[in-house]
Amino acid sequence: MAERSGIELRRPAGWTQRSGRPKIPVLEFTAPLILTSNATNASGIVAGVVADAVGSDLLPSALRQRLPISTPKPVPVLLGDIQALRYSGLRIKGFGDALTLYAIPTADGSIIVACHAPVGSSAEFDVCERSAATLRIEGPRAFERRRAGVRRAGRR
Repeated sequence: MAERSGIELRRPAGWTQRSGRPKIPVLEFTAPLILTSNATNASGIVAGVVADAVGSDLLPSALRQRLPISTPKPVPVLLGDIQALRYSGLRIKGFGDALTLYAIPTADGSIIVACHAPVGSSAEFDVCERSAATLRIEGPRAFERRRAGVRRAGRR
């Protein structure tokens, strides 16, 4: 398991936890947990609190402005027992990778789990989705609740 600032994910085999700044523009994480693929060094997972990710879509306005189309409709999923919104196949202007984002509301903004990989890297996104499904949050940061009809992430 990899952990940082009360956010924990299972680290995929062949992936490394690192420090520094995530390479995803417009997402300003507070103390992010960063995991990168040793095989490609191009794919990664970033998880942390994004303070300005608020509103009904749980995304920061700077991200919404860089989407080439209007904000796509999210799919409610469960990451472990935590309800999240999943945005798949996002493309941000000025960023070459595709993104899948999971957003969980908190009192401090949203906890975002962001998976990024080169376009067409479905295997990397599958690995990331399985890791995101193991999310654990220490403390009462997230509004954890289960809802009927919500799909469990990592299972198709």
